[in-house]
Amino acid sequence: MKAVAILLSVSALAESKSIVSFDGSKANLHWATVDDPVMGGRSKSTVSVADGQAKWAGEVKVVPFLHAPGFCTLRANADVPDITGSKGLKLRVKSPSSSGISKFSVQLETKEGKTASGRQISYSADFDISADGEFADYEVQWSDFKGTWRGQSVHGPPLKDQLSEINQLGLSTYASHKAATFELDLHSIDSIDAEVSDTADEQEAPDSAATSLALSVDTSTVDIVNFDGSKSGPSWKLVNDPVMGGLSHSDWSNEANGTALWKGEVKIVPKLKAPGFCNAETTNGWFGHFNDASSCTHLSLRLRSTIPYSGFKVSFAANTWNPQFKCFKADFNVSASGAWTTVSIPFDEFSNNWSSYTGEPIKKCSADKSVCPTKKNLRSIQQVGLWTEGAKGQFHLEVSKIFASGCTANPAPAPTPMRLLDGFWN
Repeated sequence: MKAVAILLSVSALAESKSIVSFDGSKANLHWATVDDPVMGGRSKSTVSVADGQAKWAGEVKVVPFLHAPGFCTLRANADVPDITGSKGLKLRVKSPSSSGISKFSVQLETKEGKTASGRQISYSADFDISADGEFADYEVQWSDFKGTWRGQSVHGPPLKDQLSEINQLGLSTYASHKAATFELDLHSIDSIDAEVSDTADEQEAPDSAATSLALSVDTSTVDIVNFDGSKSGPSWKLVNDPVMGGLSHSDWSNEANGTALWKGEVKIVPKLKAPGFCNAETTNGWFGHFNDASSCTHLSLRLRSTIPYSGFKVSFAANTWNPQFKCFKADFNVSASGAWTTVSIPFDEFSNNWSSYTGEPIKKCSADKSVCPTKKNLRSIQQVGLWTEGAKGQFHLEVSKIFASGCTANPAPAPTPMRLLDGFWN
């Protein structure tokens, strides 16, 4: 890890709503770069200040041990002005066209942002910038922020009372999930003035928990992946018959109507005289985890198909270093009517002991509980996948959402094994 510390400035005048600037006329705010702190990460960045702005630049590289992009972060530890009553943050930044990353996260912590068990919550929101070399203002609303603890979502932005006690700020390349060089020039961070809405008041927990974020989920469903643009979703990659001269192929595209289109053809592998497979899977891997589904009974997909195909499967991985082949997998069927439908699969129909030739379970959950997903697994979903396997033929599948259903209130999560971002802010 390489850390470079500099002194920037922060406004002490709450009425100005200026949080970060670089004109040297205000109280000092200490910043440092944090680059791939564990697992042999090689990403690196530097920060410098000149002409009233900060220049943060570096390169995100693939972590060899994980075979996935690392991250660079710029962060500060300091009290900032009371911005109670604001509706979000406004960042004035620019990036040159040569920058390979255009999606960043703004991150913060508050003194009272803790789970019911006292664990520190980190809040983050993603924003995309235009790499045209010109300064522009980018706004992130408080409703865009997600609170997480140890990589698990705790569902909600900072509460109203927490906005008077922000004590950490940061910017990260983590949202891009991309290995590339980057440059980001930061001119200022200000609050966005607004009256506190009724919605914000309703988020407060009762009694002594009024300043803590309640750990709860929707009482019927929990979002895992969607494609409607309202949330920052993971990237997807394709794996099509990688060995034995496989001929299967597929294409993945994000459509303008807020869905993902996956289409292709599963063909016979000549050397095996059997159907190959196509696989589309998320790429956040061990770096990130999806929402806690431990209170839910089913994995559901909102989708439609226009070509009859009998080999669809869905998978999710948790608590494994081999998410592709040690995932939990189950079959599903969908008609070729072209009509939108919701398919729900009970979690007790998934197995992580399945044939790599057909995708069918070697041991079923109903016969051997050791192959079933546990509550711990459902709290720590790290990858989601779609498969066409065990049957040859063309397929054309459009997906708008993958979510957990049959959910009830979710208690505070039990301790889980250390992950890459554990304690990152602490």
